[in-house]
Amino acid sequence: MVWHDWRRALPGQWIPSRYIPPKGASYVFLANNNVNCVTEDNLGRIWFGTEKGLYRINKNTFSLTEILTSRNMGITALYQDSKHHIWVASSKGVYCIDPTHDRILIHDKNQAISSASQITEDHLNRIWIATRDGGPYIYLKEKKKFKKAPWSITSGAIRMIEDKQQSGFWIATWGDGIVFYDTNSGEITRNPQTA
Repeated sequence: MVWHDWRRALPGQWIPSRYIPPKGASYVFLANNNVNCVTEDNLGRIWFGTEKGLYRINKNTFSLTEILTSRNMGITALYQDSKHHIWVASSKGVYCIDPTHDRILIHDKNQAISSASQITEDHLNRIWIATRDGGPYIYLKEKKKFKKAPWSITSGAIRMIEDKQQSGFWIATWGDGIVFYDTNSGEITRNPQTA
């Protein structure tokens, strides 16, 4: 991979503006260059979420595949679960995709999840979504939909890290700092004590 040309982003910062692939490979173009999220799957392919959809690039051939595209489909979070499915949070709901066949397995049209900032999986293989506008959501496999988890604060959940020993998540919020969320009780511990 070679980046050519650089452009100024902020004072003192320069970012690449044009990509030159290795000799023999073709250029890769996205319909929208505002990339919100990126992940790599178990096969080494790169998945990009943009303001206009989801794309996948094969690193070996530099071929681009459009997976989900729409003029108003902003992708906000990506995650590959333990079964190698790709979870996609978008302005049109949440998708679960079988990456082997590019088949949509699940589409939950819950618009409340459109502010997703992260998708993660806990040690019980449950899918969780952190949202900027309303706390965490959990996927209910038996109902094939997401449900808002109990959340007693007004700040959104920006990032979540599981704590297996305490059965919960440490959650970075927008406005309430770090909180601990107990997944068994739904209780939130604010301002954890320092040692």
